[in-house]
Amino acid sequence: MRIALCTQAAPWEGQPRSGLYNLRPAAALNALGHTCEIFVLSMSAPKVLERFIGKAREFNARPDSYTYQGVGFHTIRGILPHPNLLRWKVAPKRPSLAGNIIRRAFSRRLIPALRNFKPDVVLLHDGVSLGRLVRHVHEITGLPWGVIEQDALELDPASPLGRDYAATLKSARAIWFLAERYAKHARQKLGLPQARVMFNGTQFPTHRQCITPRPQDLQGRKIILCVGTFVPRKGHDVLVRAFAKAAIPGGLLMIVGNPPPPALSRLVGELGLADRVRFIDYMAQEQLPQYMVWADLFALTSWDEPFGMVYTEALAAETPVIMCDDCGLAPFIEPGKHGWVVPVRDVEATAAALRQAFSPGCDLAAMGRSGKQLVQGRFTWENSARQLLEGLQP
Repeated sequence: MRIALCTQAAPWEGQPRSGLYNLRPAAALNALGHTCEIFVLSMSAPKVLERFIGKAREFNARPDSYTYQGVGFHTIRGILPHPNLLRWKVAPKRPSLAGNIIRRAFSRRLIPALRNFKPDVVLLHDGVSLGRLVRHVHEITGLPWGVIEQDALELDPASPLGRDYAATLKSARAIWFLAERYAKHARQKLGLPQARVMFNGTQFPTHRQCITPRPQDLQGRKIILCVGTFVPRKGHDVLVRAFAKAAIPGGLLMIVGNPPPPALSRLVGELGLADRVRFIDYMAQEQLPQYMVWADLFALTSWDEPFGMVYTEALAAETPVIMCDDCGLAPFIEPGKHGWVVPVRDVEATAAALRQAFSPGCDLAAMGRSGKQLVQGRFTWENSARQLLEGLQP
């Protein structure tokens, strides 16, 4: 089967961490003997803006056609406002306007590129942004299409966006969500019976990473690792407050992201944690599993996580996790076996989980082994690819 995956987020040498959730299922589909290539719908910025706006340089620097980690990419350029502006500001109030702006920006170049590739099916990531575009492709070419939703979506069926989303995606062959909660909402509230679940896969550490010892400055410390973008819903402040309350002897909270937001840095200072909280530099995605291996525990007290790929990456490194109970992955985490599930924004419950993790009777190593078994059985990119293929069947 030849599969074209359309997205606005995809990696290249200049942005290696962008859209890995598109790269990896494409690579898994190729490994199963199919051909999946990615069509990147990229904003084209006037050259004159490159002197003043860094993002303009990033958009224009992406190659027109390239191969990255064995997957073929095609850049389809269009002139339009910034995609985030359309997705998060315009679409909720005027979804047809946002969708039609994107359709007009890309359809003239995308349709010939797809005809040249000759796919059997077209997939897209983010039905809110690209739904009208790919539905238009379907109407012109007759190609079947499907939608992969990586973001949490529980749209109000009476809202402008909810009505537009349901009407636009009605002809899609399948719509995949990262948790049954969102798929059920789409079926029951939006009238989309083709909604189903596709779990994300996981990046496993290499053998070398598994046997590389901790650096000298980390020896003997009880390490809690946190990885998440610095936005309010990731709950860094909740975790820092809980860490202070837990008062773990020898504890070190390592947060990926340097420099941190000023408010978070001030909180660390106010709580007297300057020598127990360490902000470390951002790193390439391939380097992150090394820190997952070195950590005793992974904790991210974020909410509205549709799946939580970073948790499965920690489990794949045999590191137990702390997550919130509204995470899409939470139903699969057995407390005391794989980690801990705590209520959203609950500092006391998070502190209690931290204390329990480092209590004398807790075997974090055994929990880590159970977590890896869970990931190996359910959350691989090969499993994701097979779920996609199953949904694409007529």
